[in-house]
Amino acid sequence: MDRLRSLSGGRLPNDLRIIGFDDIPMAGWESSQLTTIRLPVAAMAARATDVIARIVAQNEPVEERIWIPCRLIERASA
Repeated sequence: MDRLRSLSGGRLPNDLRIIGFDDIPMAGWESSQLTTIRLPVAAMAARATDVIARIVAQNEPVEERIWIPCRLIERASA
């Protein structure tokens, strides 16, 4: 974000809007205030483990859509 600001001279969020993902702790730092998507990593890992176990047990591909809700964390960058 600092590099983009220095290259373009833009201001967040007036001239530039940036959205990240994973909502790492640094995103909430006062200097960053990065708008981000919070992904439920534990739920994603649990679902992936379940699908892999079913593939191994059935010895065939498992085809399905998996929907795991995520959350937009709004901060000053967008």
